[in-house]
Amino acid sequence: TIAIPIQLRSNWITIAWAVEGLAILWAAFQIQSARLRAHAFALFALAFFKLLFWDTPYGPRPAFTPIFNRYFLSSLAVIGCFLGAIYLFERARERKLIESQAPRLIIGLAAAVAFWFVISVETHTYFTTRALAEREPEDAAHLRWLGQMALSVVWAAYAGALAAVGFVRRAATIRWVALVLFAVTVLKAMFVDIAELQQLYRIIVFFVLGILLLLVAWAYHRAFHSRESPT
Repeated sequence: TIAIPIQLRSNWITIAWAVEGLAILWAAFQIQSARLRAHAFALFALAFFKLLFWDTPYGPRPAFTPIFNRYFLSSLAVIGCFLGAIYLFERARERKLIESQAPRLIIGLAAAVAFWFVISVETHTYFTTRALAEREPEDAAHLRWLGQMALSVVWAAYAGALAAVGFVRRAATIRWVALVLFAVTVLKAMFVDIAELQQLYRIIVFFVLGILLLLVAWAYHRAFHSRESPT
């Protein structure tokens, strides 16, 4: 663990910590070692905080291709290790090696938050970088509006995807996370997008958000309706 930041650089350190954490977690379940599970959690925590506070480009970025760049792909590798850890916990619970669901929920929440954070940074910095490269103020303002609209749409789409996963897997925790993200998106649309965006962009944001909220409400209606006993 200590040798990784000595031998590697930048995003490779985060990936190596996450991969090491996943390998140690697998070994911990094989030999039923609580100490190794704690070590794996420490590595996942290191990878999580390094991803958020060290690897993330908060300032202006050079021109980049969305998704196919070092920051996004390396972040996906780390999040993939988190999902692998969730799978290992589910397998261990099926084998009755553990009873508590708290570790799995914590890692799942970390994976959901990390992915939301990464796609938000990717969307915001892409349009901000393009806006800074424009010479005309009108074009720069147009790109900033487009970035704010895209951010709201991405948040709403991600919340809708989480809600769909929650219904398919019948996981109430995932559905609650989706509802929280929907609430954050609605607040952003009400207090940021209305104040800053032009009319067309506001219409697109509220249209997409409204459609997704209606779909989630319909899914909840079907889910609760199916539980009702016939009279």
